[in-house]
Amino acid sequence: QLRIKAPSGLSKEQAAADFQSFYSSLPSNGIKVFTDGSKLPDGMAGAGFALYRTGRLCHQSSFSLGPNKEVFDAEAEAALAGIKVAIKSYTARFATDLWVCLDNLEVATRLLSPFTGSSQEVFETFRTLALTWPERERCLLSAYSE
Repeated sequence: QLRIKAPSGLSKEQAAADFQSFYSSLPSNGIKVFTDGSKLPDGMAGAGFALYRTGRLCHQSSFSLGPNKEVFDAEAEAALAGIKVAIKSYTARFATDLWVCLDNLEVATRLLSPFTGSSQEVFETFRTLALTWPERERCLLSAYSE
């Protein structure tokens, strides 16, 4: 199921509290990918992501995108890098859901719909990978009582 949640007209404090409430409602065995993109005053852009499952950090990475990218592009690149690692990770076999959390509503919207413009290939690749999530190799665990 694809969802986009965004605060609308809320203070930063209320939006953070609402996100904490939403985050704590997510199943603990899902993978959560947090992403961020930034651009320094010298024009250099960078991106990063962190993967969590069962409340634990599983993987994190950051990387430079050079001087010709905007924050928008960096956010998209971070989401793509994060979902690539999440899908290939060993823990994906045991995870129920995959959640990608980012702080750019425009990027979140474009990750889930056809888009022409900056970083178009990144968005297309993200959508293709997201569609493979339900088809990944999975291990089903069961508990036995004797």
